Amino acid sequence: MKFFPLAETAPGSGLFELFGAALEASGTSLALSKALKTVPAGLRVAVAPYRAMSGMPAPLPPTALEQGKAYDLLIEQEEDPGVFASEAQILTSQSSDAGAMALALQVFFGRRIALTPHIETVQEAPLTEETTPVTSAVGSAVQSGGSGTASINAVTSGGAVATSGATQSAPSGGISGSTSGSTSGTKGA
Repeated sequence: MKFFPLAETAPGSGLFELFGAALEASGTSLALSKALKTVPAGLRVAVAPYRAMSGMPAPLPPTALEQGKAYDLLIEQEEDPGVFASEAQILTSQSSDAGAMALALQVFFGRRIALTPHIETVQEAPLTEETTPVTSAVGSAVQSGGSGTASINAVTSGGAVATSGATQSAPSGGISGSTSGSTSGTKGA
C-alpha cells in the first residue's frame, strides 16, 4: 500500500499535517515506522493511506506484526484542509489491516483519513466481584408506540461492564434508534 506521512503540528497539539513524500509499506505499522524516521523528534506521527481509484478497497488481512494494533482515526478538517484531527474513534487491525479500513472510511466521510498509534488514556479499574470480565458487548432496543428505550452494555478497558440507558421520543409510528426483531403489518389497501 502507499501512505502519506503526517506529523503533529506541535508536541501534544493533536493536530497533524502532511509531511514528506509518499512511502510504500505492506501495512499500517510498517508505514508508521518508516514515517517516524522522517518526522522531527518529539512529534507524533500518523499515516494517510493513498486512495488510487474509486470504489471500496478489498480487505487486506493483517500481518502477524499488525494483528490487533489499535489506531486513533484522524479526519481531515473541512474548515482547515490539510489539517487532520482526531474524532475520538479507534480502528484496530483485526480481520483487515486498519489502513484498508481507513480507505473505506474516506469514501464514507468524503474526506481524507489518517491513522496514528492509539495511546491508552483510560486507567484500568481493578477487577472485583462486581466487575466480572465479559467476552462480548450486548445491546438491545425496544420500540413501542412513539418512544424507544435502549440499554447498552459495553466492556471498558479494564474488563468491567459499563451500562447506559437512554429514552428517546419519536412521532407516533416513527422509529427511534435501532430496533431488533420482526415487524408485522397489513399488506394492501
